[in-house]
Amino acid sequence: MRRIVSGTGFRMPEAAGVPDLGVEPATLALPCTGSAEQKKTASPFALEKAAEVQAIIQADLRHHFSIPQLARKVGTNAKSLQDAFKQLYGKTIFIYGQELRLEHGKTLLQDPKLGIQEIAEECGYPDHSNFTKAFKKKFGVVPGRWRKGGN
Repeated sequence: MRRIVSGTGFRMPEAAGVPDLGVEPATLALPCTGSAEQKKTASPFALEKAAEVQAIIQADLRHHFSIPQLARKVGTNAKSLQDAFKQLYGKTIFIYGQELRLEHGKTLLQDPKLGIQEIAEECGYPDHSNFTKAFKKKFGVVPGRWRKGGN
């Protein structure tokens, strides 16, 4: 026996012993086997490489390394490095480095002898305007105002 699937004009064969649920096929929610929630855990090797990258970033805040550069430096591929880093530290390599640089900049702003350009360079921003823009995005205030106590 065949039944008509409403609104389509198609006839679907009735499966023997399968009850009609009265639900259109398009509205049935089926589990997805490859969902984004089912991520693989990074290997111990990849986690070790992610920790090495974290140390490299912390040791040289003046330098912005690209992901491929970091992957080559520690001897792994970019994708597994990114995945392991995010699993280990809860953020991307880029965000981690940027937050570290900006926190360092915030600390350096406490020294009134240092100019904004000098601080920006110390934090890996050759142009103080890029440092100012990133600082304001993160902390909601420009570095000069933060330094004056407007934080």
